[in-house]
Amino acid sequence: MICYNIHRSNVAFTESIKTIIFDTALLQFDGDAKKYVEHIHNKLCLITHSATPTMSHNDLLPHILTQLCSSTVPAFQQEMQKWHINYLEGQLSTLTPTKLLTQADTKIQSLQHAGLWQEPKPTPIMTLQSQLD
Repeated sequence: MICYNIHRSNVAFTESIKTIIFDTALLQFDGDAKKYVEHIHNKLCLITHSATPTMSHNDLLPHILTQLCSSTVPAFQQEMQKWHINYLEGQLSTLTPTKLLTQADTKIQSLQHAGLWQEPKPTPIMTLQSQLD
């Protein structure tokens, strides 16, 4: 009976963390992919055992990939779109959420070091407002 209750509590905890991950969007971090990856990785560590890398929690992959594809950094966005298409075509069958986040973080760092991490400049709203007047 005790083991059953512990198992139920663990399942409920895992599902609550997964719900938090599903409810998290890149926009909540003002489009900062590095902060998003860090946040999701921290949440995922709560429900993933590093000693036993498994294919569990792969239901999170489509959501995480979709969020990463919405990045405003063109070079990163294009790379994430390639990964997403490859995942959907079944070419990344060994991909796990943890691997994805690690690879995304590595890609962010590579693009930053190469000087390709450039967010588009926002259109000045004041110019648009003055044109309307």
